[in-house]
Amino acid sequence: MLISMSPNILLGVVTDEEWRESTQRWGSMNTSVIKILPKLEILERGSNMIYLNQKTRGLPYGLHVGSNVKNPVIAIDKDMESVKFNQVSGTLVEIEVWGCGTEQERQQQQEQKRWEVQQAEQQRKVKLPGQWDDNPDKALLEIAGINVNHSERGDT
Repeated sequence: MLISMSPNILLGVVTDEEWRESTQRWGSMNTSVIKILPKLEILERGSNMIYLNQKTRGLPYGLHVGSNVKNPVIAIDKDMESVKFNQVSGTLVEIEVWGCGTEQERQQQQEQKRWEVQQAEQQRKVKLPGQWDDNPDKALLEIAGINVNHSERGDT
């Protein structure tokens, strides 16, 4: 991930794990935070350095990168507008996230996305219990004198 912020700072966050939202810190030993501009410098390396929370209430929101929980190297707010780099605030100009991997990993990712879309479609379909003739709502409407069998209305 490349993070461009004002005043003229370009940062990189590199990990060999898939990005995910979590209330727990994550990242392998291959996770690194790099300052690219104004001077190339590896700032920090290690595991469990990335934290991304956009929806869990009661926990800090945003993207935090760094091993120090209270003072991360990079902290981006929930709205992705402002960034703190080593406790110096700036405006977030741009973020680029790149993914790298093998063709097999890409195919697995596409299969996972198809499965997720399929699951979302299944969740959208509301299953009504039983048939309409057995529905208690129909019985209540009929008790109230409302004819719910439109084919029998006789007002044609």
